[in-house]
Amino acid sequence: MKIPDYMDILVGEFESDTLGSGLTAIITERDNITGISQRGGAPGTMGTEVLHPLHRKFTSVDGIVLTGRSIFGIISAMGVIKSLRDDGRGLKIRGKIVPVVPVAVIFDFIENDTLPEESWGRFAYSNRKKSINIGRHGAGRGATVGKVLGIENSMPSGQGFAYVEKSGIYVGAISVVNAFGDIYGTDGEIIAGARRGGKFINTIKYIINGNVSPEYENTTLGVIITNARLDREEACIVAEAANNSLSGIIKPFNTTFDGDTFFTIAFNEKEEDIERIKLMAQEAIRNSVYSIFKKP
Repeated sequence: MKIPDYMDILVGEFESDTLGSGLTAIITERDNITGISQRGGAPGTMGTEVLHPLHRKFTSVDGIVLTGRSIFGIISAMGVIKSLRDDGRGLKIRGKIVPVVPVAVIFDFIENDTLPEESWGRFAYSNRKKSINIGRHGAGRGATVGKVLGIENSMPSGQGFAYVEKSGIYVGAISVVNAFGDIYGTDGEIIAGARRGGKFINTIKYIINGNVSPEYENTTLGVIITNARLDREEACIVAEAANNSLSGIIKPFNTTFDGDTFFTIAFNEKEEDIERIKLMAQEAIRNSVYSIFKKP
């Protein structure tokens, strides 16, 4: 899917059908303010602390990496980070270049336990472009949803993209959905999730009835991109709003088994009411999830 020309990001992807895993690199094209929301109980991240309020106030990120292979995905992310340094992108400290690249991971050791390589990130960076593949691509290559009955009764998922543009303000959203819970359509019916005998079991009812079966291999990741003017705290608030909004279509959400982590990248071109940006972010992130499953 094409990314609008006015959106100041490029996306690079790597995926392996053999390994059932991959990486998505969101590369920023200019300075920004970036915030974070981590509401899942089991996040896997690197370099995210600087994005919280009370830390470095004006640090601009050079990119964000979403990747498979749990914490070992950091190995592949280093390929992006080193490529940025090779191109002179990053903080200049005593003559050294240090790229600022937060990383968030999903657990997708399903088909095998092969570890990622730095070459994943190098490939993604060198092939960055103004488009993103929807579905089982990039970091979403090995993603699944509905895992209360184990991975064998889950359903394939992937990565999505959507955006909202009104009166010169844009809000885009990239998601990677590897959730513990089920996915609900706008009609309130389950469209993807845990199944038994070919039928959805309804994870919420299953757990309420006392059938808790934890699976520590879940996470939904999201990246909001906007040209609105936000400070660090406001960027975190928008990320939080996007994170919260998915509780209406992924159920249950933000569980102790999920590592849900969301980012907001603000390019600070336009003054706009933050409540409007929050609502646009919520619409964009929900539509990005639905783009994966092809059914609203």
